[in-house]
Amino acid sequence: MAEPQGETGGRQGAKSRSEPGPAAVAHSDGTLASAKWRVGRAMEAARGLVATLGPVWLAALVLLRAAGAVALDALIAATVALFPVLSYWRVLTSNVDDMAHFVLGDFFELHYPYRRFVADELASGRLPVWNPYVSAGHPALGDIQTATLYPIGWLFASIGGAGMTASLLEAQVIAHLALAAIFSYFFGRRVLSSRLGAAVLAVVFSCGGYLNSFPLQQMIILQVSIWLPLVLLFLDMAICWRSPALAIPAGMALAMAALAGHPQTWFYVLVGTAAYFVYRCLERGPHPAQLAIAAVVGGVGFGLAAPQLLPAYEQLKLTDRAEVGYPFTRYGFSFREMVGFLMPSRYGGRALYIGILTLALAAIGLADRRRPGAKWFWLGVSVVALFWSFGGNTIVQSLPHLAIPLLRLRDHERLSFLVNFAGAVLAGYGADALVARSYSVDVVRRSLRWLAWAAGGIAALAALFLYGAIAAIPEVRGEFDSLADRTLLALLFVAFSFALLAYRVRSGRAAPGWQAVVVLFLAFDLTTAGWKTATADGDPSKLYPSNLVVARIQTQAPGLYRIYSEGLLAGDGNAGSVYRLQDIVGNSPIELEAYKRFTREVPEVQRWRLLSVRFVLTKRDMSSDGRFQLSAKDGDIGAYELKPEFRLPRAWVVRVFAFAATADDELRLTSSIDPARVAVISDEALRLSAARPDATSPTSDSVEVLEYLPNRIVLRAALSEPGLLVVSEIYHSDWHATVDGAETSVYRVDGVLRGVPLEAGLHEVVFWFESAAFARGLGLARDVTTAALWVVAAEAGLRALWRAGRLALRRWRPGRTQAIRS
Repeated sequence: MAEPQGETGGRQGAKSRSEPGPAAVAHSDGTLASAKWRVGRAMEAARGLVATLGPVWLAALVLLRAAGAVALDALIAATVALFPVLSYWRVLTSNVDDMAHFVLGDFFELHYPYRRFVADELASGRLPVWNPYVSAGHPALGDIQTATLYPIGWLFASIGGAGMTASLLEAQVIAHLALAAIFSYFFGRRVLSSRLGAAVLAVVFSCGGYLNSFPLQQMIILQVSIWLPLVLLFLDMAICWRSPALAIPAGMALAMAALAGHPQTWFYVLVGTAAYFVYRCLERGPHPAQLAIAAVVGGVGFGLAAPQLLPAYEQLKLTDRAEVGYPFTRYGFSFREMVGFLMPSRYGGRALYIGILTLALAAIGLADRRRPGAKWFWLGVSVVALFWSFGGNTIVQSLPHLAIPLLRLRDHERLSFLVNFAGAVLAGYGADALVARSYSVDVVRRSLRWLAWAAGGIAALAALFLYGAIAAIPEVRGEFDSLADRTLLALLFVAFSFALLAYRVRSGRAAPGWQAVVVLFLAFDLTTAGWKTATADGDPSKLYPSNLVVARIQTQAPGLYRIYSEGLLAGDGNAGSVYRLQDIVGNSPIELEAYKRFTREVPEVQRWRLLSVRFVLTKRDMSSDGRFQLSAKDGDIGAYELKPEFRLPRAWVVRVFAFAATADDELRLTSSIDPARVAVISDEALRLSAARPDATSPTSDSVEVLEYLPNRIVLRAALSEPGLLVVSEIYHSDWHATVDGAETSVYRVDGVLRGVPLEAGLHEVVFWFESAAFARGLGLARDVTTAALWVVAAEAGLRALWRAGRLALRRWRPGRTQAIRS
């Protein structure tokens, strides 16, 4: 047997110390052959094992690596989500000594009473469709600001149950800030090339001036805004992968934004989504799937939100918002508020502040030559939104006002939403440039020069304001003190930003520690800017105290009646939802126009009688009016009770009618009639040519309220003669009625009340609220859901057919496949 080459190849020319004999050589050859056979079998087994388990090992390694990347991204996203949460730790704490709450404003006076009502209704197992505690009855389902169908609102309502606290609603707002950070981070991971860039985007958007200024008060604006990054994330994935099925989550996020309750901000989300869609399609080139993606996003977004959008549209037609002119829509930022880019101050522009370092990073991102198309797009979004936010101060706002007659938006400073988000994305590109291996030192040095010039200008302003604080007259010295504080803080932030960028140039690398400091400094800068302006010391549960007047009404005056609070209850006009008192006062920007006219034009005592008011809360002295008696007093607020002989019950019967041909006549007649005997009608079906001869004769009618719920009322009426049952409830076309089980028409009576004609005898009258628009919306949402499932199935089937076709082509044409391989 020939000796293996490997045994001598390494030691050629070397002589062995002993020469074995022939027997030893033969034995050695046999042993060697046996060993080689065993080694060969072992190698074959090893190769088989590798061939069998290799793909499994490779897949495991890939999965572990992917899991590690996902875990790291999840950890970073959770970390950046903590920044806005930690900035409001005093709002979340249960320690009374440390406790703070959002400053008084729309949050406590508008949104908390709405959410309290929604939570109470859900806890009772009812859909919150009609609120009897404000404006003598208000359509909660149609008032989109109530966010009746918003899933996250339902989640927090289920946590709080009946009697939801203001602290829990504050936690809901802060949770949305955390979601803004998470959504922005993963959108950044999709469109940016580094985790630092994504973290910068997330911190700037979630902690920046926009979300942490007026949207904290108008929480529905914040709730809508945070969904834009998630919409863009799934939209970008759908466009890149040409997948209409992936557009479904984008549409679902768009629907969530619609359900959150602010149509104007949702319109801005739509504008941003449409602009991004067009940009990405142009960048990638036309493809038939893009039309399908657009249809899916729009269809799912509108369809799933239809149960809320359709009733809101019907409600809008009943308000004074349906027809507004240019003066209503022209308000926006003033030019002096642009100082908010450098430092937030009491002179406005707080919503524009995104940090000094953010501006420097955005400049670096724009100067970097990678992905120029994306940067120009986001710069364009920022510039257009900024000029639009000036409202009537520039011609820009007039263009959409003229082009889209149905689009009557106001308070255009809300467009700082897109300014902030676009600036955050550009800052993310700047962070990408700093961590890239081939980053441009010249670009960073140019930014350092800009920061140096900015530092000089801010230092000069600080010196000027300090001089003013010393030399100014006492009346304005406080203004200079405030400005000096803000400019000195801005100067400090400029200096630290300069130091961070200079260290990056000097060190030559973006170390993980340096990246962490960048993110932490951004969070510190942005949270410090609003640290003192967003919150106030105190326990939010003390903002709705039960004073002597409220206690008297709640505990010692049973029965079904309303109050007129004059907005004096803690929480202003919507406080009835908190105290569970049916108030004829309300605070809604989209109140029913008929009710607003009624409250303006009908004298107040007549109005109180028609609306079944028993108590009037006022600071006026009404003791000289013989129709009232003082029931309780707390400080300068008195509760005057309308005497029983002047009050009207919740429902009564009349047989005399005054016909009004116009709305003006209706209110004029309502102001002068005796509502206990006469009803003003405007429907020809109820019109009588003259009063019945015995219409004024005594009758023995009685009406009893058997059941009273926000969405259902049951009455028992006994009439000696035919008459009209007048119910002191606000008329709305979605209220229906049955008389003894048979459906009947509900008429508008006395301008705003409900009326049902009855024959003589004993009757059970049932009123219930049922929105036709809501039913249509539910049907549309159901159809859209079915269509979305078909889209998923169709795409999966088409992709399976495509893969099967490619595989069959390879099998049927092996020659071509071999030629391609060779």
